[in-house]
Amino acid sequence: MNSAQSLIGYVTDDFARQMGQIPAVGIELSLEPGNDVILRIRHSQIEEARVGPSSGGYTAVQLILRPNATYELYAMVSTADESRAPIFDPAFWYRLLWMRRLAFTGPPIFRPDASGKFQAVRP
Repeated sequence: MNSAQSLIGYVTDDFARQMGQIPAVGIELSLEPGNDVILRIRHSQIEEARVGPSSGGYTAVQLILRPNATYELYAMVSTADESRAPIFDPAFWYRLLWMRRLAFTGPPIFRPDASGKFQAVRP
């Protein structure tokens, strides 16, 4: 049995509430609530989105990816902050993503339809 790859991140509570109501072509997840490390993925690469708990204005979201899915991972860094610099170490990103492999259980679960809109799935 092949296991699906999943990614976990955070969206604003407002975005989570509107997931099944607005069309979209992609989703951006912060790897930590309000963090500047962002994962961007197109709806066509997502098999399922599971919404988790909310805290501090951010909602946890687990994305179950389609086979061979691709996504972008980037860090927003201000040139005014000399203590931070872009991270170009692939091993760092690999470890960061694999440490976040958790399972979400229970509703709500969404799947993107042909128009790019998330539709709630009934268990």
